[in-house]
Amino acid sequence: MDNDLRGQIDALNRQAWAIFRHDPPRAQALSQAALAQASQAQPPYLQGVLESRRTLSQVCVGRGDYPQALAHAEAGMQLVAAEALDAAPTAVRHAWLMAAHGRAMALNYLQGAQDSLVQLYENLALAERLGDTLAQAVALNGIASDRHHLGELDEARALYARCLALLQSLDEPFWEALARYNVGALCEDRQEYAEGLQYVLQALQLAERLDDTLGQAVALNGLASNHHHLGNLDEARALYARCLALLQPLDEPFWEALARYNVGALCEDRQEYA
Repeated sequence: MDNDLRGQIDALNRQAWAIFRHDPPRAQALSQAALAQASQAQPPYLQGVLESRRTLSQVCVGRGDYPQALAHAEAGMQLVAAEALDAAPTAVRHAWLMAAHGRAMALNYLQGAQDSLVQLYENLALAERLGDTLAQAVALNGIASDRHHLGELDEARALYARCLALLQSLDEPFWEALARYNVGALCEDRQEYAEGLQYVLQALQLAERLDDTLGQAVALNGLASNHHHLGNLDEARALYARCLALLQPLDEPFWEALARYNVGALCEDRQEYA
């Protein structure tokens, strides 16, 4: 395969992954272009196909098209059998594991946390065997999130600690921001609001570093919620305003609905009923 074509496909996939949160349509277009080129190459460029499918799966999860997210993830995974990954190049291994994580996310929405956990534990075991530290951290974050939603708060906290310990040695601000936000949400559910603020603030700073508008809005919503619980109503109101200002140009109805509901609850506590 021509090195120039490989470089072009890699560049498209990098661009798509960098923007899939705040510009999903553009990320989808870039990934589809990379997928077409990687699939038509002779021989097909496995890393390029897998990375394209990974991003397309994430884009589909973001817009709520979970069956299509599952289809993209599984189409990528089917290119290489799991038992053949030991002999595959490192980049192909990692791309396969990230596609497998997309499958777990889609299963979570389609069938529930228990089915998602089966895939995530398989991913973790495989990542450990292959020595892929980032994939281990990603799997641990997913397992912790599912345990959290199942009400297993102590187990989730321990898993998040393992995840963050692995991420500490890596420069992966997207995954670290996600994990720290998740720990903040867990602290909020445990009524550990001051500690939750610290984690969510760290997530916000990482999202700002990435210029991730959605990540910033989500973190601001979390900060506001924790301040609300602590009785800092004016601070919470200001943070919700910043959150909604960031969400305004985005097509993110779930997060906007959540933020607006939270503002309504805050207004009720401030006795601003109208």
